[in-house]
Amino acid sequence: MKITPPYFFLTWLVAGLVYGLQSYFSYAMRGVSCSFFGTLIYEVPNFILWGLYTPFIFYLFRQSRRNKKWYFFAAYHFPAVVLISSIHILLLSLYHFYLKIDPVERSFTELVSFYFSGWIYLQFVFYTIVLLAAYMLDFYSRFLMERENTLRLEKQVANAELRTLKSQLQPHFMFNTLNTISVLVRSNENSKAIDVISSYSQMLRKLLDHQSLQFVDFKNELELVEEYLSIEAVRFHERFEYRIDAEVDTLFMKIPHMILQPVVENAFKHGFVNSSSRNRIEISARVQTDCLSITITNNGSLLDPHRKIEYGVGLANVENRLQSIYNGRSSFSLENSLGKVKAIFKIPVLQ
Repeated sequence: MKITPPYFFLTWLVAGLVYGLQSYFSYAMRGVSCSFFGTLIYEVPNFILWGLYTPFIFYLFRQSRRNKKWYFFAAYHFPAVVLISSIHILLLSLYHFYLKIDPVERSFTELVSFYFSGWIYLQFVFYTIVLLAAYMLDFYSRFLMERENTLRLEKQVANAELRTLKSQLQPHFMFNTLNTISVLVRSNENSKAIDVISSYSQMLRKLLDHQSLQFVDFKNELELVEEYLSIEAVRFHERFEYRIDAEVDTLFMKIPHMILQPVVENAFKHGFVNSSSRNRIEISARVQTDCLSITITNNGSLLDPHRKIEYGVGLANVENRLQSIYNGRSSFSLENSLGKVKAIFKIPVLQ
């Protein structure tokens, strides 16, 4: 945080005007005859001169901070306060003497003697105020710098964590898909295997296109999931169907890349493995107040209400990524609802 000399000058000028106004009204209330502008001309220069000294005092403060010992600090500022206060008294005496604005007619020597005896302590106070201001601004500047460095480091750590979490997803997802292809080949369903390989290649292309991105349009994420669902539709054939219903307003909202995929995979791994009925996955997306609401529903095995839900690698990854990205402003939950299992996302809208 850097403050330039014009700001110093302006600050002292405002202080001088305020003090001048206060003096004028004080004189008026006591019945002392004085003009408004005459009072300002008499009082304000005392402050304006300090506006000229302040940059030099700040410079001395920065130099004295190089050594933490008190006597080093005193060696800078004790001579400075005496010198600046003396110069100030001399300049003020010259100003009052040549403009003849002092209430009592005095010679230059008498003016110097009068101001030294009555005003020198005030100059020491002003010097101390400037020194305290320099200390507080220096402290605040260091605080801002440290906070900026901390935020930058936190961001770097968060990005590193997100890259790590994302890298855990891709092998997990690739293993499941290759396992599907393997099952089809062993069953001599070669045409289906070719269809799966074709869809899988499309998925890989989309993954490569977005591999460096933490966020993608919701539309792109849906396309990735749909490729995966088409692979599973080939695998399960007549025992599986899916439906996607997303409001148009949701399609270009930003969400974390690969955030839906593990949840859809989880439905197959835990919901459909032992199911002989026709399985169905529905994905719906709506815009709610300041968030994107995504619901993934499957009609597979229900959650055991008497057991605590324990997430595997995929779902734990989803929860960790959401926490790292949104810092508690998002939510992810699993619940039973009307004979189905719902996974519900609440993702803040990124501006």
